[in-house]
Amino acid sequence: NKASIGFNNPRQAGDEMADIKRLFTPEFRNRLDAIVNFKALDEVVIMRVVDKFLLQLEQQLAEKKVEVTFTDKLRKHLAKKGFDPHPHNNMEIVTYVRTRAITHEDSVGNKGRTEAGDVQVMSAGTGIRHSEHNRDNDLCTLFQIWIMPRDRDIAPRWDQRQFPKADRSGAFTVLASGFDGDVAQGALAINADARVFGATMESGAVLEYQLEEGSHAYLVPAAGSLRIDGQVVNARDGVAVKGEGVLRIEALEASELVMVDSL
Repeated sequence: NKASIGFNNPRQAGDEMADIKRLFTPEFRNRLDAIVNFKALDEVVIMRVVDKFLLQLEQQLAEKKVEVTFTDKLRKHLAKKGFDPHPHNNMEIVTYVRTRAITHEDSVGNKGRTEAGDVQVMSAGTGIRHSEHNRDNDLCTLFQIWIMPRDRDIAPRWDQRQFPKADRSGAFTVLASGFDGDVAQGALAINADARVFGATMESGAVLEYQLEEGSHAYLVPAAGSLRIDGQVVNARDGVAVKGEGVLRIEALEASELVMVDSL
């Protein structure tokens, strides 16, 4: 078998006509005056292309007050794999806004504004282009959670809803879920075997959560400070927990947290 066509694969004589016959009808081929072959880009040129796109991305993020650092490993990965024409596909993306608000627009016609404490979800599915903008003058902060989908190549979708903090005071509220029972109770639907929870806690309050066999949980305080099974966890620290058992969470001060439980 011949190697697939790409920047990093050598072309063989006659490949161009085989490709033209595969892609175009005889009526179209009969109108061709000439076939122009282009040599593959070498590694140096490809790296320059990658650096150009990364510079553009860095400038765009700087306008939103976001600093980013790109490693050589990332540059080499992009040079080898290229840039997906769809910024996201086959991924469940849950966004929890911590401060201010973001405005969402995407290629399937969705538009919306999600404010602090509220949640939006996006199933990238077969592919979706989107933008998230901070339309305010103040800094917007958020958590963006990526979860592998249950089913691939579904129709892309987006949704959002408000989750008043008073409704999750001292208890876990399911913000997004891949389970019908949770969605029926008001959770945003996602295409994944997972739940995303939110909770607020007063100083000294204790929450317990039962992890099932095979669970992979990830918890992060959006604000405040917690003690989790004896370990002090501050705002924006992440805690990963695997396996069955009871997770004990104590608030050392008024706190707000987000947790993902994925099977």
